[in-house]
Amino acid sequence: MHDRMIFFSLISLIIISTLWWLYTDIWMNGAKTDELEKKMVVIEKNFQMMAQIEESYDDVKNRHMIQTREFDSLKTTIPGYDTYAEVLQSIRDAANKESITIETFHPEMDDSFPALKTKLKFTGKHIERRPIQLRIYGNFMTIGSFLEEILQLEKIVNIHSIHLETELNNSELLSCDLVLFAYIYFDDYKKI
Repeated sequence: MHDRMIFFSLISLIIISTLWWLYTDIWMNGAKTDELEKKMVVIEKNFQMMAQIEESYDDVKNRHMIQTREFDSLKTTIPGYDTYAEVLQSIRDAANKESITIETFHPEMDDSFPALKTKLKFTGKHIERRPIQLRIYGNFMTIGSFLEEILQLEKIVNIHSIHLETELNNSELLSCDLVLFAYIYFDDYKKI
């Protein structure tokens, strides 16, 4: 009987050990394995996303370099602050060349690009757009020729608005109210 008791005790111990092993290894570790597999799926998705970002990084970097080069090339066509007076003089010269009378000539010194100054918080390259208000007198041909001269100053001066009126006493004489935009390139722009 004693051998039988030992036999059943050993069988019971083997069954309990097997059940305990199944519980800890399969049930508990299975739950941990499921949790780890879920984390691995998230990590794999993040890895794929990082790989896509890394692939597009070179493209973004190249586009940034191209845009920076294009912006830097504007320095050769857009006048700097020190040559702004020459731009204003070229507008006067175009008017004189076409025998146009300038009644008012008001260049503004403030940047008219909307909300750019408030967004810029860095020192670097910058372009400002400054309005120039003109009132000129001439005939159809001279004002048209003057406007063609202004169009030749593309990237330096652009025509924003034109308002033409004939003079009451003289049907050949026109008054023209113009708003021009002059562009100035700055190498160093500091937010004030």
